[in-house]
Amino acid sequence: MLRDLGPLLRDGFSPSSSSLPKEGAAEVVCSALWSDIGKQYYAKKGWAAFPSLHVEFPVAANADVLEEPTPATTIRSISTEGNDLETLCARDEQLLRRRLAQTARNCGRTCVAFAPDRDTLRWHLSRDDFIASVVYRAGAAPLPAGYASASASPKGALAGEDDGRRVWGVWARNYGGVSAAAPDPALCVDKNTLYILRLVVESDEDEKDEEETAAAFAAVMRAALREARAWHLGKVHLWNPSPAVRRLVDRCGLRHAWADRDTDSIPSMMWYGGEDAREVEWVANEKYCWC
Repeated sequence: MLRDLGPLLRDGFSPSSSSLPKEGAAEVVCSALWSDIGKQYYAKKGWAAFPSLHVEFPVAANADVLEEPTPATTIRSISTEGNDLETLCARDEQLLRRRLAQTARNCGRTCVAFAPDRDTLRWHLSRDDFIASVVYRAGAAPLPAGYASASASPKGALAGEDDGRRVWGVWARNYGGVSAAAPDPALCVDKNTLYILRLVVESDEDEKDEEETAAAFAAVMRAALREARAWHLGKVHLWNPSPAVRRLVDRCGLRHAWADRDTDSIPSMMWYGGEDAREVEWVANEKYCWC
C-alpha cells in the first residue's frame, strides 16, 4: 500500500475526493512523513531519512539561570490576535526564500523547504490549544497561576526592536506523559516538552558580530523555558538548528544537551524530482514541518 501511496501523492491524489487532480494543478515536488519506527522501514518504501538532530534545554537544570535578569534586550510575547503572527510569518517566508537560494548556490545541490506560513503555524497552535484544553479541563489539573485558560498562553517570543536584527521563536506544548491513568501534567513533567516550532534569526548567518543576536537568542530561549516551567513541561526542544544557530546555542549561557534521534520523529522525504532524495538539501527541517 505504501509503495502505491507515494506515486499517488506525487500526482496530487486527494483521498477526500478520491480523484486525480485536474489538468494544470500545481506540481508536487515531494512528500514527507515522520517515522516513529526508526529510519529503515520507510526508507525501503521510498521515503529517505533526513537529519534528526535536536538540542534539549532542561528546565530544572536551568532553574538558577531563569531567576537571573533577562539579558539587556527588548522582548515581547507573540500572539495569534490581530496580524502579529501573519506579519512574522510573511517576513519569515521572505528570509527563508533568500536562505534557500543562498544555500543552493553554496552547496550546488537541489534545496527544498516547507513554507512556514500562517496557516501551517496556526494548525500547530490550534492543536496546542485543543490538547492543552483537554489536559487542563475542569477538575483534571489546575491552570498555572495568572492564566485564565489553557489557550491564553503566549505562542512564542520575539527579542529585539530593529528590523533585520530580531530573533523570534514560535512554540507549542506537548504533554507526552499525560494519560487517563496519569491526568495531572505536574506529575509527569519529565515526559512533557515545549517544542520550538520555528526559530527565526533575521541577521545574516555569516555576520561576524553576533553579540546582539546572541543576547536576543538567549532572551527567547529563557522565555521558552519560563513558559515550559509554568505549564509543567520538563524541557525545551529545538530541531535541526542551522550552523549559525548552533553557535548561538553554545553562547547562550543555558545548559543544554544534543541528541540525534534514531527511532522517533525521523523526518523522511520522498523526492519526485530526478535526483536521489539523499542528494537533496532540506532547509529549515524544524518542528513546524511535522504533521
